[in-house]
This record gives sequence, structure tokens and C-alpha cells, in this order.
Amino acid sequence: MHNWGLFYALGGDDRILDYALGFWNTTTRYYEETQSEASSVNRHPFYMPQLHNEFWNLNIPYNSDWFHIGEGSQSFYDFGLADPNLEENMRRSVRFAGLYIGEDPQAPNYDPNYRIIRSPYHGSEGPLHRAGSKIPLLHSLGETTDDLDYVKAWLDHASYGGFNHRSITRDWERWQQKDGRPIGGDKDNHLYPTVKNLEREWWNTPQRAQEIASVFDKMALDGDVPENLGATAMVTNAYLYTGDEKYRRWVLDYVEGWIERTKNNGGVIPDNVGPTGKIGEHRAGQWWGGLKGWSSDDGAASNLLISVAIGAESAHLLTGDDAYLDLLRSQLNLLIENGDRDKDGQFVVPMRYGIDGWDDFQPLKIYEMAHLYHASLEKKDYDSLVSLRDGNSSRDWNAVDSQRDRRSGDAEYGRFQYYDGRNKDWPVKIQDAELNFVLTMIEAMRQDMRSTEEIIYGNHWPPKHSEYPSRRDYGCEAANPLVVKGLTQVMTGAPQNIYNGGLQRGSVRYFDLDRSRPGLPLDVAALVYKIESDVIGIQLVNTSTEKVRRLVVQSGVFGEHNFTDIRIEDTQSDVSILDPLAWLQGQRTFSEQVIRVNGRHFIVELPPSRTIRIEAGVDRFANQPSYHNELTMR
Repeated sequence: MHNWGLFYALGGDDRILDYALGFWNTTTRYYEETQSEASSVNRHPFYMPQLHNEFWNLNIPYNSDWFHIGEGSQSFYDFGLADPNLEENMRRSVRFAGLYIGEDPQAPNYDPNYRIIRSPYHGSEGPLHRAGSKIPLLHSLGETTDDLDYVKAWLDHASYGGFNHRSITRDWERWQQKDGRPIGGDKDNHLYPTVKNLEREWWNTPQRAQEIASVFDKMALDGDVPENLGATAMVTNAYLYTGDEKYRRWVLDYVEGWIERTKNNGGVIPDNVGPTGKIGEHRAGQWWGGLKGWSSDDGAASNLLISVAIGAESAHLLTGDDAYLDLLRSQLNLLIENGDRDKDGQFVVPMRYGIDGWDDFQPLKIYEMAHLYHASLEKKDYDSLVSLRDGNSSRDWNAVDSQRDRRSGDAEYGRFQYYDGRNKDWPVKIQDAELNFVLTMIEAMRQDMRSTEEIIYGNHWPPKHSEYPSRRDYGCEAANPLVVKGLTQVMTGAPQNIYNGGLQRGSVRYFDLDRSRPGLPLDVAALVYKIESDVIGIQLVNTSTEKVRRLVVQSGVFGEHNFTDIRIEDTQSDVSILDPLAWLQGQRTFSEQVIRVNGRHFIVELPPSRTIRIEAGVDRFANQPSYHNELTMR
């Protein structure tokens, strides 16, 4: 349900928000660790009390990183757009942000002196500094017998981004097959350079086993990583609710800490920082090798660039200062500068850095760059996208496929092409593709043969029922019939939010004036057809043949911009509709008027069966962003 609140905020039915809030609150209460033993009867086999004070604890520590916390918080952020007056969520936003700005003594996650979050894994119980201190899930699955086994398994999968509870058995088998050597050889060893060659079966010697476990705890868990930049969205979320300067100041301080470290590291963001803020403090000054950093499986393509983008976007939103975007831009340019052509002429960039230097060359996807260009609207970022397009021989940038919302960055190619004048049918193609996805998902749910109990309690990875040999033949996977990325792109003129914890940006936002709620009124469609640094073009259509519809158009999703002048283009027939044949054959008169707005929103009244085009001048970042405005304050 990660996108249900956003769907409501765009104009979805009231019940969608009710479903989303009910799901969030039920799940939050269900997984709270204070639940009694009696209430655990008939729990799902994978159930664990994962929450403390409604936020992630350390019971499943590899889920308590900002990749997963951000993923799980996506729907929570969207509630601020859906209804910022819900007091329960307002209180949560303040309490959750307090975990990372030093306001909760039970969770000392942040060190303000060195501007670091003190571990890659953290939450409502504070930072994790010992890998084997929380192992109940692995015990329950019969995968481990002691802390050492946990470190063994974690060390293996550290090269591949961290644990996933669905793949624990597979990862454990892979470890055993490889005799304890991380996949890819010693260059992927996340204990390097302290342990340059991790010998086979190191765990069979008690003294050596303890040494390795201690080294891992120190090198991997005692300090900060770029992935923690995802926390900036959680703290920005509290600012958008409250307007309290302390949240804004924390975001800027933390992002500036990483900007400074990047500058001190020759322009490369380090993937590990020690407890006193020093780069490579536990790695003899080595800036790479941290968990889910430059030398992990996907390297920059995995978690690093996503979190850097979230941090840069958050600081930029709160200030309007393009200098914060350099944190992301510099890392994208770094990859491009180290890129090359492969044997097929395809431009590829390195996704990893390790003992052998830059490695793992792949085409650079535009997910993060699309966010950068939308934020800056600067020619240099546009030129970077064009350069990637010119060097990308393996992809059709105009193609649009039916995909779910989750991390589907492929949708950004067609969107960029549309605004560059090369994909004029994109708004129709993306909505056709999404309608096809929705209809297919609904049909799959209709044909799902499982009972409610089997859906809830069954093991779906894959089902083990002998009469259904595969998941595909048995039940619908990931049954979320909502997909809104294209709708968001078309309506707001912005990329889809970064799935692992990014706030939804947008050039414009809409409110239904007559129903006093967010989103487009009934029967109204909207298309952002032009995006420039000082102009936004919007087309509005009232498809009702009877009703007048009134809406508010806001500059920026959070009201961060102002409109200056708006130019309204309209066409009307020279004859009356009461003479239908003459109306159909008659001439159309084009009219234009310019209205001074000089504010963050304007009101449009659309007669029945009317379409208008509006080109609005924009003064960017003229206001402090907020979830609240004149319509949401009541």
C-alpha cells in the first residue's frame, strides 16, 4: 500500500485514504513489541515484533537500515500530502525525527559533534554496534546456532547489499558452497584491509573466529555510511508538518557533513566514516569497502546514489540552494568521467570501486539524474541526460512498458523524451500502460485460488503445495492493483518519488475547491505539457457535460514556489451550442488573457466540456515548503 496515500492526494476516492490509514495503523500495532504472548496466537510464521514505540527496532537488524526504513516510510510521508491534519501522524513525525536528531535518550543514533549517524543499522533502540546481538529470526528459521554463524552469514551477504529474510536459506547455502569466502574473491572482502585474505573455514578456530567477529563489528558497524542520508527525508517530513527550524537546521548540517567529507576525499563520497567523523577511520584511511558502499554487489547502482539523491533533494527543498544538488551531481559526473565505450559502442560507467580500482561497467540509468534535472532545471544537467541518450545504443528511450511503481525508474526515459519534444504521445502511452497493469493485476487477483488464510499464513516464496508447482500457477504475487507513477508524472510534471524513502516532488499540485480536499475534482484531467526554469505549462480539461468544476492550482507540491503572471489560452466557437450542426462546423476564436497572480496558487473555474491551456510564470523557492496551505488549515 506504499502508493495509496499518494493516489488519494492526486484525486483518488476517499475510501483509498481510509484503506491506507487502516493498513498502516493495523500493521504498526500488530508488530509493536509490547504485544502480549497471548496475542501472538496464529501469527504469520515470519512474524517478529519489529517495532518499538511504532518505529523499527533491532530485532531484524538488517532491515533497520535507511534503505529499508525509507522503503517502509514511503507511505507514511504521503499521508502528509493526503491529510496533514491527522494528529496521530503529526505526533509520529516529530517522534520519529527525534530519533535521528538526538532528542530520544533511548536512541542515541546521532553524534552532533561529528555530524554522523553512528551505525549503518539503527532505530528506536539506538545504533547497532555488535552483529550477533540480535539473532532471533535466524534462530527461528534454524539457520544459525550462535552469534558467530550470524556474522558468517552477514559477512557473506554484505557484499550483496545486506540480508533479505526471503533469501536467508539461499544465502546460507551459498556460503557453505563457497567455504566461507565472499562471492567474487578477496576483493569483495568487507574486512579489507585489516584482513587482506579471509582464509577458508576461519570459524573453526575459536580465537580466529572471535577476531573476525570483532573486526567486523568495528569496521562495519561503528560509524556512518552514505545510505544514512535517507534520514534527511524523515526529518524534512517533520519540518513540513511543523515548520520548526530545528529540523531544517539538522538536515542542512548532516548533508553539509557529507559534502565536506566528499570534498576532503577528492570529490568521491566515502562509503565509511568512523566514530569521530574520519574517513576510513577503521580501515587505515581507506574510503571504500563499507557495507552497501562502492565495493558492494551493485555499488553505486544499489543504495548509494539513491540515498545521496534523497539527501540532496531534501536540503534543496528546504533552501532552494542549488549548491546542495552538487552532492548528487558530483557523483554522477564522477561515474560519467570514468566511463568508456564497450565493444558494442555502448557508453558504460563503473558501478563499483575496490582493490582493482573502478570496475563493473554498465550503462548508467537515469533514475537519479532525472531527479537532479527536475530539481535544478539547469542546462548542464540537461546536457548530461542528452549525452547519456546519445551514448545509449541498447535502449529505446521512447518505449513505455507496463510496470509496477516500486523502483520502476524506467518510466523516466519516456518522460524526458516528451519534454524534449521527441515523444509527443508519451502522456497517452504511459497511462495506457498503467491501465493495462491495473487491469492485469485485478484479473490476477480474481483468479487467485488461495483462501484468505492461505494468503495470510502461507509461505509464498514460493508456495509449497504439491498441486501448484510454482508461484505463477498458484497465487498472485505482490497484489497491489494501484500504480500511479505515470499519473504523477503527467499531472505534476515531476519524476516518481524515490521509492526507498524520497519525498514526492512536483512542479504543481491540485486541490478540489468544492470538496475541500486534495487532488483534482471529479471529471477533471490535468497535463503538465511544458517545464522550464521560469515557466510551467498546464492543460486542464473538464470532461463533464453538465457540471462546473473548480480547482486550486498550487506552485510546487509543498507550495515552495510562487506563480508570477499566468497566460490563459482559450478557444470558443463563434456560434451557440444550441445550433449543434453550426457549432460543429463553425470557426473557433482563439483568446488569450494575462492575469497577475504573484502568489503560490490560483483558482480555475472550468465550465462543462471545456479545456484550457495555462502558461504560468514561476518564481522558484519563494516560500518555505509545508504540507499546510489555506485549504488544508481548518
